[in-house]
Amino acid sequence: MPSVESPKRVIQTSRNECSKLDSSEKCLLVACLNLKFRPMTPELQRALKRHTQWFGSYKASGELKKIQVWLIVNGGQIEFLTPGNSYKVKRARRNPRVTGYVGSEDGPAISGTAQVITDRSAVARVYRSYWKTHPLPMAIVIGLRPWIEMLLNKRVVVRVQPDEPNPLAGLTDPVT
Repeated sequence: MPSVESPKRVIQTSRNECSKLDSSEKCLLVACLNLKFRPMTPELQRALKRHTQWFGSYKASGELKKIQVWLIVNGGQIEFLTPGNSYKVKRARRNPRVTGYVGSEDGPAISGTAQVITDRSAVARVYRSYWKTHPLPMAIVIGLRPWIEMLLNKRVVVRVQPDEPNPLAGLTDPVT
């Protein structure tokens, strides 16, 4: 019976350098991981706690149009609800290259590719997450309107896959 080697643990220092105990093969793996996953900055961490962004999509003229929306992070992707016939959706379908400014209009920018999701379960998941991140506005101002629109297939999820290296890789907030 062939022996199976257990996976090797990669050890990194705070400066993203390999420790002296690692082989050069492990150092190469660490270097590759550093290229794929950009560490999240403290500014981005603070901005994400607000669960808002200024979503920027491009008009046909090429002008970037920013609109404030709530956001959740699901598996490293930014998601938010919007009416299916909104200009955000029309622009994202025409040109999926978008930029989100997290936390404020001049917050940390995350560029990526937008995808419009019409699946009811995805819409319901984001709606439930909104209740966790914005309970007071959901209870007082918004309430059941998005839920009713979702049942009538009028709401969609816009999902943004950030460009590599993805600073949100592996993150889900709020945890569902």
